[in-house]
Amino acid sequence: DFCLSRGLGDVYKRQAYMNAYKPFDLRGSMVSILFVIGKRRGISQKEIAMALLLDESTMSRDLQKLVKRGLVQINKNTGTTKSAAELTTEGCLLLEEIAPIWHQLHQKVEAILGAFNIQQIDAITAAIHTNIDDLL
Repeated sequence: DFCLSRGLGDVYKRQAYMNAYKPFDLRGSMVSILFVIGKRRGISQKEIAMALLLDESTMSRDLQKLVKRGLVQINKNTGTTKSAAELTTEGCLLLEEIAPIWHQLHQKVEAILGAFNIQQIDAITAAIHTNIDDLL
């Protein structure tokens, strides 16, 4: 039997992505977190996890590593329990360095898989994201 989660995870985690991020000492999930925070300044940890379909332990571990490295800062909103994540200057600079590498690698993956198959993976991911509560 084919496990969808494992199959999609294997595509993402294969050597190409791991090797691309290795010089930056980052995992793929950490890069994704940086991209989400870069696009949505002030996003909460829960919102990041939901956007990326990350479990709580992975999200917490990776976010703390990014904070410890000075790439992300967490600001507590006064009067609420919600905290907001933002990229630091160092985080912005690193993201600017990684973005072209990610884009080039994504183009290679698309050339291999084809645009249609990439769209299908995106559609599957979107359907899972939309219906995540029904899956839990």
